[in-house]
Formats: sequence, C-alpha cells, structure tokens
Amino acid sequence: MPTPYQRLSRRISRLAGLCLFTVTTLPAWAGSGLSSQELLEQFNLMVLGNTTSYQEVAGRAYVGGSASGGTYAAWGQTLGSSSYAGLTVQGSASGVTVQNGGAVVAGAISNSTINNGSSAILGSSSNTSYNGSGTTYVAGSVAGAISTSRSSVI
Repeated sequence: MPTPYQRLSRRISRLAGLCLFTVTTLPAWAGSGLSSQELLEQFNLMVLGNTTSYQEVAGRAYVGGSASGGTYAAWGQTLGSSSYAGLTVQGSASGVTVQNGGAVVAGAISNSTINNGSSAILGSSSNTSYNGSGTTYVAGSVAGAISTSRSSVI
C-alpha cells in the first residue's frame, strides 16, 4: 500500500504531465497557429473558456469563450510586436475596457470601452465607446449610446 507521500507524488506527476500536454497542444485548441512559446511571449492572459474579471491585464489577452469585465492591454509599452489585438474574444464581450491594441470580438460587444487600436466586432455593438487611434468595423447592428472620437466606425 503506497504511503500518503507516494500518492501525493503520483498526483503531482500526473498533474505535471497534464500541464505539459496542455501547453504543447494549446495552439491547436486556440486555433491561433502560434507555437506554445509564441503564445506565452505574446499574451499575458490566455483563457480557453469564459472569463469574468475585475482586474487589469497589462498586456494582450485571448479568451476562448466570452469575456465579462476587466481592463486589457492596460500598458501599451508591454504589448510588444504581434499581429494580435489587445483583446481577442471568441465569444461575446461585456463591460470590458481595452486601453491599447484594439479588440477582435467574434460575437457581440456591449457596455464597453475600446481605446487606441483598430477593432473588428463580428456581432453587434451596443453602448460601447470607441476612442483614440484606429478604425472600427462592426458586422452586426450598432445600437445604444455609441460614442467615438475615431474618424470612422464602419
């Protein structure tokens, strides 16, 4: 019969193996085409599902589901070189603030603020502000109180 220490050691080994498997196969899950190394270099936050945040993320963030709340790409100098937006969301976004690098949202966006950087919203946009540099493309309807200081919201 294994001792409690041996059982704990086996569990830690299994967990380490699972973590290694997750990191090495993450690009396939995320659909980004980036290697594991590139993912870790270009994103400060990676969530494969949904996220609710009350915090600030200094650099880029990738969310595989929907995002609610939080401030992303808060410090522009930490973004570094990348073709990815300050915030990339595969689902919908609500109550988010993006300070730099713009946003790419596959679903709808609402009650949010996007500052500096071009953005592409593939769903609808409601009650969202687009400020600073860059252009914004919204594929769906635009409703609610939209404020912008940008030259164009398409």
